[in-house]
Amino acid sequence: MSHTLFRIFLAVFLVIGFPLLSKGQNPDFIGPIAGLSRSTQFVDFSIDEDFDSHYRSGFSGGFYSQWLLKRSSIILEVLFTQRGMRQLLIAGGDIVPDLSQTEKYWRVDYLSVSCLFKKPFVNNIITPYWLIGPRLYRVLGQKTPTWTSSYFSQIYRNVRGVEFGLDIGLGIGSGSMNDGTSIFLELRYNIHLTRAYFQDDILVFSRNADDDYQPITQSIGIDNKSIQLLFGYSFSTLRKIR
Repeated sequence: MSHTLFRIFLAVFLVIGFPLLSKGQNPDFIGPIAGLSRSTQFVDFSIDEDFDSHYRSGFSGGFYSQWLLKRSSIILEVLFTQRGMRQLLIAGGDIVPDLSQTEKYWRVDYLSVSCLFKKPFVNNIITPYWLIGPRLYRVLGQKTPTWTSSYFSQIYRNVRGVEFGLDIGLGIGSGSMNDGTSIFLELRYNIHLTRAYFQDDILVFSRNADDDYQPITQSIGIDNKSIQLLFGYSFSTLRKIR
């Protein structure tokens, strides 16, 4: 499936993004974009496991270029994003309300490239709009909790190097100011079309009723889920707008 998604992303870039770059068309707007990422990861064990994952906050930031079309625009974007999850561990291993909880943070850093289609609802001084487009993720590194004896920590360090996704978002932006600059705010939902990790027949040791450890095999999958709140600042390249 990942090969098919890569072909789709490549086709979108070749049809839309590459002609803009190859013909030497300077973007109409460029600028930085940054904000907050709220993400979690669903861990799917083939054998029942107690893994309680929750949302964690992270940073997102990068740069974008925007080309104006007649009633829409195309955006090429490079973005660094922190993703992962927050795990709650119950002291003693039993779910009892009066026991203390320990939080463990898992993190994966991504560098992503996207080609987004942006369409305004109306063109006013304050302009609401929607956008959609594919995104290609490249894993830069992982950070696991300090207790590295867990077999899951070893698995987490092997999350997929490349992932594919789809961004869907809503935004609101200001019209261009006298100096050609503008600001905008976006809320995006990131759909991950490939799994961050999946492996069959992993050998692990499970504690049985007699409090002994026995070897078993199971499959483990990790899926990303995230939303982003991003703030951006646009600089006009000062060429004639079509």
